[in-house]
Amino acid sequence: MTSTRRGLHPLALVTPVAPVALVALPRRTIPAVRWCRVISIAGLVGLVGLAGCGISSDSRPRALPDDARSLLRVPDTTAADRPPAGTQATLYFLRDNHLVATTRKVAVVPTVEAVFRLLLAGPSEEERQGSGLTSAIPSKVTLRGATKDAAGLLTVDLGPEVATIGGNAAKGAYAQMVLTAKALGIDRVRFLVDGTPTAAPTDDGNKSVVEASNYKPPLNPG
Repeated sequence: MTSTRRGLHPLALVTPVAPVALVALPRRTIPAVRWCRVISIAGLVGLVGLAGCGISSDSRPRALPDDARSLLRVPDTTAADRPPAGTQATLYFLRDNHLVATTRKVAVVPTVEAVFRLLLAGPSEEERQGSGLTSAIPSKVTLRGATKDAAGLLTVDLGPEVATIGGNAAKGAYAQMVLTAKALGIDRVRFLVDGTPTAAPTDDGNKSVVEASNYKPPLNPG
């Protein structure tokens, strides 16, 4: 570093770090000495910038930590992430005033709330035409939520529309929901209407907590 060519500025000895932005400049428009000075100053600015940011230079690429590498990894959808083949939801509808079970193939493992939304939507066109299924639950009835607590009690919160169902139709409607819950492995259900607890009609009278055994044939296929 003690010898320099005559006419070159001492800053030319600094190795340029980031002269990329100057590559597009036509070299013939800048005299050789001025060109060297521009590159040298650019390199000096780059070094000063790195030093000011506290970034040290490495002689070779640095390996990424495992936690950083995981952020760059593209998620891989494996068989374990996919729903099991033949995943089904069991719903209870009516045929000639008898409660009957039907199964629906679904794309994902269904949640309790998702199953109840399917139930409230009623039989499909194929189920109506091909199997003669109907529902005592009017399609206008809305579901505000369906949650199971640690003790296994399912709370189903329905919209106020359910109060318009009367007589045997009301008993059939609640039986559909209780038996559908039973198919999900849930034995006890309580109902709310717009957030307020309500007693559900059964063959054993009105119940605040209902089980499938509270219904008798034809509303309980057994």
